[in-house]
Amino acid sequence: MRFEYPDDFTAAWTPELPEFACVANSVSLLMPHVEPMFVRAIRHGADELRRVGGLSEELSADTAAYLRQEASHLAQHRRFNDLLITEVPSLRRVDRAIAWTVRHLERRWGRGTHGVTTLAGLVAGGEAVAYAIARWTEPRMGTLLRGADPTAAQLYLWHLAEEVEHKSVAYDVFIALGGKKRTYLLGLLTLLTILGVFVVTGTTLMLAKQRRLWRPVAWWRLTSWALSFLFEAVPDMISTAVGRHHPDDLCDPAWFGLYLQGIDHDAETAA
Repeated sequence: MRFEYPDDFTAAWTPELPEFACVANSVSLLMPHVEPMFVRAIRHGADELRRVGGLSEELSADTAAYLRQEASHLAQHRRFNDLLITEVPSLRRVDRAIAWTVRHLERRWGRGTHGVTTLAGLVAGGEAVAYAIARWTEPRMGTLLRGADPTAAQLYLWHLAEEVEHKSVAYDVFIALGGKKRTYLLGLLTLLTILGVFVVTGTTLMLAKQRRLWRPVAWWRLTSWALSFLFEAVPDMISTAVGRHHPDDLCDPAWFGLYLQGIDHDAETAA
């Protein structure tokens, strides 16, 4: 996948709900820094399993596909973020802060003899967060993306669709490495906290750039979205750390699978 943006592209690419673009853009800022960490952690985890003979053919194939998808995500978000930072230069400081935070996090979680396993747990928790975002978004797409720039909307939906598709891969690698649910839960909460901090920061800066920072309607919308995410999505995340629960036990939002099938069909037709 490769996305080409029009010359008049603006960071406020959802004109009917500009606050949503601010939130989605803030999430995008994380991707070129978080995704490489995910790739390294799961690649090292798969290599360790392969070394001890614990990597099945199925998990090996799933892991290879996962790594390709994540590498594609970070490349496309890096291009998208360059446009955002050009329009809103104050986001460059946020980008640097995210880079420092992720480097520090990876070093800290990767220390010691069990570093490969704990990092895989962090990634598995992060994938639970991404999956919850996709589930929260799916029933609201018609409202949130009404009138949106089609290219930016496609980037957002494509990424979420692939998060649904590979929701269990990092978790399966983590469990195969002997990881414990408490490590997974801590990773989930850590990345959820980082997401929250930088989404609030990035959204505030973009609202200020749009001169919407002090508009009550903006904060009403943001607060309503935050509360619905807290009460709808967070319980789903936490449930995956309880007992024998597995990410595959969750029911996928059907639209994303159909979306990916459409992309594959279009690619085959073009070929």
